[in-house]
Amino acid sequence: MKVKTLFSAAILHTAFLFPQESWMNTGGSNWNNTANWSPPVVPNGVSVTVTFGSAIVAPSTVTLDIPVTFGGMTFNNAQSYTISPSGSNTFTLQGAPTNITDTTGAHTISVPILLNNNLIVTQNSTGNLTFAGAISGTSSLTLQGSGTGHLVLTAGNLYTGGTTVTAGTLDGNTTAALPASGPLTISGGTVNCNIANTLPSTGLITLSGGTLQLNDNSQMAGPVTGTSNISLGVMSSTILTSTITSTTAYSGVISGAGGFTLAGAGGVLTFSTPNTYSGGTIINGSTLTSGVNNALLSTGNLTINSPGVFNLNNFNQNVAALAGSGSVALGSGNLTTTTAVNSTFSGVISGTGTFTQAGTSTLGLTGQNTYTGGTTISGGGILQLGINNALASTGPVAITSGILDMTPAASTVQAIGPLSGTGNINLGSTQLTINSTASSSYGGVMNGPGSLIIVGPQTLTLTNNNTFSGGTTITGGTLQAGINNALSPTGNLTVGSPGIFNLAGFNQTVGVLSGNGSITLGGGTFTVNTPALTTSTFSGVISQAGTLDVGGTGTLILTGANTYSGPTNIAVGATLQGTTTSLLGTINNSGNLIFDQSFNGTFSGSLLGGGALFLNGLGNVTLQGPQTEGSTTVNAGELILGSAANLISQVTVAAGATLGTTGNGTITGNATVNGTTQLGLGTIDVTGNYTQAANSTFDVEVTPSSSGFLPVTGTVALQSEPSLVIAFEPGAFAPSTTYTLITAGAPVTGTFAAPVLENPFFNGSLIYNGIAPGSVQLILKIAPFSQVIKGGNAGAIAECINIEAFPSESDLLPIVQTLIFLPVDKVKDALEEMQPSELKALTRTEENNLLVVRTAVSQHMDDLNKTPCNQAMSGTYRWNVWSNFSGDFLRQEGQAENIGFDANTAAAVGGIDIAAVNNLYVGLAGAYDHSWLTWNHAEGHGRISSYYAGPYLGWFDHRVFTSLSILGTWNHYHASRHIRFPSVDRHAKSHHTGRGFIAHFDLGVMMYPATEITCSPVAGLDYILLHESGFSEKGAGSINMKVKPSIASLLRSEAGLKIAKCAIFTHNKWTHDLKLSWIHQHLFRGKHLHASFKEVDCTYTVEGLEPSEDYLDVATGLTGIFLQDKLAASIRYEGKFGDGIRDNTGYIQLSYRF
Repeated sequence: MKVKTLFSAAILHTAFLFPQESWMNTGGSNWNNTANWSPPVVPNGVSVTVTFGSAIVAPSTVTLDIPVTFGGMTFNNAQSYTISPSGSNTFTLQGAPTNITDTTGAHTISVPILLNNNLIVTQNSTGNLTFAGAISGTSSLTLQGSGTGHLVLTAGNLYTGGTTVTAGTLDGNTTAALPASGPLTISGGTVNCNIANTLPSTGLITLSGGTLQLNDNSQMAGPVTGTSNISLGVMSSTILTSTITSTTAYSGVISGAGGFTLAGAGGVLTFSTPNTYSGGTIINGSTLTSGVNNALLSTGNLTINSPGVFNLNNFNQNVAALAGSGSVALGSGNLTTTTAVNSTFSGVISGTGTFTQAGTSTLGLTGQNTYTGGTTISGGGILQLGINNALASTGPVAITSGILDMTPAASTVQAIGPLSGTGNINLGSTQLTINSTASSSYGGVMNGPGSLIIVGPQTLTLTNNNTFSGGTTITGGTLQAGINNALSPTGNLTVGSPGIFNLAGFNQTVGVLSGNGSITLGGGTFTVNTPALTTSTFSGVISQAGTLDVGGTGTLILTGANTYSGPTNIAVGATLQGTTTSLLGTINNSGNLIFDQSFNGTFSGSLLGGGALFLNGLGNVTLQGPQTEGSTTVNAGELILGSAANLISQVTVAAGATLGTTGNGTITGNATVNGTTQLGLGTIDVTGNYTQAANSTFDVEVTPSSSGFLPVTGTVALQSEPSLVIAFEPGAFAPSTTYTLITAGAPVTGTFAAPVLENPFFNGSLIYNGIAPGSVQLILKIAPFSQVIKGGNAGAIAECINIEAFPSESDLLPIVQTLIFLPVDKVKDALEEMQPSELKALTRTEENNLLVVRTAVSQHMDDLNKTPCNQAMSGTYRWNVWSNFSGDFLRQEGQAENIGFDANTAAAVGGIDIAAVNNLYVGLAGAYDHSWLTWNHAEGHGRISSYYAGPYLGWFDHRVFTSLSILGTWNHYHASRHIRFPSVDRHAKSHHTGRGFIAHFDLGVMMYPATEITCSPVAGLDYILLHESGFSEKGAGSINMKVKPSIASLLRSEAGLKIAKCAIFTHNKWTHDLKLSWIHQHLFRGKHLHASFKEVDCTYTVEGLEPSEDYLDVATGLTGIFLQDKLAASIRYEGKFGDGIRDNTGYIQLSYRF
């Protein structure tokens, strides 16, 4: 055994010494036999080269009975060598390089081969070199050579380094002859696929030269790239399937009768040369992209299954049939189908390009495509839409030859761009929306129960008679007729703003009309046949010359501001309703015409025919010119007959409705009024009979010289005392005026109820049939004001305003003629202005002035009382002279009907007194004051000048003090009342005198809670009596008043508390006092004022301002005593505050004792 091992090692060592070995046996034998080799060493080693040359003389088999490694092998014998394995023995090719060369003959290696280095096969022979054993390893195989023999692979190989053919021919004679993942590069020569699926199923196939021939054997291949060609074969069943997951491009030509299938996910394959294979294209995955127009044969079918994509990449492509569920990306290119075989594509076509159905068959689109370039049907075939919005909503559609079919049930809505062509559209039940972004003309026929919607902004012209019955809606742009009845005569039409339906001079009949857009007639006739129990409402505008025909038995309502200039014809049984804005021109009415409006308007057109006219709205309708209707019924609002109106019709006015006129209107026919006849100042001539029904109203207006007038040629019947309402136009009415309201051709039957006068300052009465043969006359008289104005001062003066009692030269008459046309409250205000109750402010002011003067006297008497500061004064000096100066500011608010006023008064008071006996002083006082009055609201002003004189006395002891004074007064009063109301602005001036007196008594008790403090409860009474002379005003014309003399008497009581504090210094003494009291007043007389107009002997009594009954009096002062108690000076304030009154008075007083 040891000897044998040493022998084998020696042989191996010899093999390395001899790397080139040649087969020397003339026939077949085992490899592991040194006798078969020259040199006699078994070839087995890295880089060993084996040559099978000319030794054999017949085809021979060399059996590989051991594993062998070699670097190269050459065949060079016309006789065939076959190297076959014994057991599992294999070849390992390893060296630099490794190669197998066939120089001559056809040879076969059936031994499995392991490639540890890249293998180069050089085929220079005319015979084939066959590898029948499986090739494995990580290295590659390259075929080169100049021979015509092929390299034939008959085993499924597993090497992963790839296959390269630079020259020669490689035959794949078994499945997976070329490893699945290894790349295949063909830079020259030919690769023959002699059985299905011999190509790498996932590896990259690069064709940079040479040819790949499938020889009618379908192949599952990896990505294909390069520039050289692929031949599929002559059988249409041959399919080349390329599976890609990345981006690649192929610029060669695939030819043959077979087809091409693209598979994979996420990859992109670009065909940049037009291919000629005719078996069609299937895209099951990834993306097939065009790099040239018609990258696919134009007669081949195209099937795109999801998620596959066919990307035209802005190029154009024609195909036979289109099918599948994948996607087509047009870019800006065009896809055209030309087949005569029906197909369905359920995927999505996208992009800005176009799609053309040029075949004669039916192509169904059941996906929601989004391409926007437009659709063309040109081959006479059918493009069938099997889903909602199968086409992009803005893409144009041109049907030059063929049909656009929307009848499948799944298709209910479809929007497209501009429509053109002459082919038909089967709408089925689809609602078709046309977005007219560009003007177009369509000459085909749209049919079926579906509907059409037009969206602008441009124009679509229909030049054929479409028959679809679902109706047409125009929401924008213009739908223009290019033929009579371009739309179905029974279909409904809706024209919404800003949409336009343009008849363009053609005629069109529709069913129900609606919307608010525009209809232009252009000289055509537009007929609306509204079915029974149905209403058409159109609020848009119908314009241009043309005719509107209203048919059917339903109602057409027009509410827009129409301007069309042709006639309007209303058929028997039809109804047209509108307004004076929407109805115009000549209306030939054989049916029903209704004006129904909430505004007032005038119809200036002509009404003709024997139909019925109705007014139903709350607005007024004015008719101008001659009008003829079979009957006229005013159900609501007012029918007004203009000055030239002549309504030839039987007229009925329902309850709540009105018949009126703006001038002189005429009714030729009978008139029955259940509502209101409102003549105003106009005239309605009735050539026929006139009936004023029960519960109706006859309303007429009067001026000082005229009134409304109803002349009737036939009879006049006033049923169950209808109402008669008299309205007034302001003017200078006479005290009594007679008006003729109605004349008749026979005596008037029945009577009105008592006239209802809209001006309460008139009285009215009626005369029936005073003018033969029949009439109704009204007598109006201006009523006494007391009939209207009652109560208060205004009611008092109203008793004296009776126009019949006025002197003829008085200007009271024009004043009254103005007042009677004012609202009652304004008349009342005017009477308040006239009456003189505000003059009572003079009385109230003088009453207050008496109290101010008397208070000055009482303040002096208080200073004489014995207090801690004037103890020495009580017996030292007997005489006392004194003076007092005051300013008073009185504000009295208004009461009831009387306005308030302000009065400012300045007064000077003086006196002298003597101590007649112990603690008793007697004196005499005199005073003068002047007051200025201003009434609120600039209602006037006044002045009072008064003189005062009278005695006073006072007594006091240590605890009690009392005083008594009586002052007489003489007064001069001046006043100017400002009287203002409509048409009057005057000043009534007056002056008069007066006299009177005030008597005062008070009593108080002194208490001394502290040495220098005096606390004195006080009480007092004042009685005032004033007499004023009578007087007459000047400056206000007839509204000057004559005021009678008056007397006012007032009792005033006071109760309060006065507190004083004395401060004694070396040379003077000071006393500060505070007084609070409550005052109550009672007016016995003087509240009323009796007056009369200067020109009318009628006295009335008015009520003036009353003094406040209760108020608070607050007084405070500071008194100083100087010069050894001879001189005393004081300053004081007194305020009175009551309901509606504020009176503030300031006093300064000086006294000297001697």
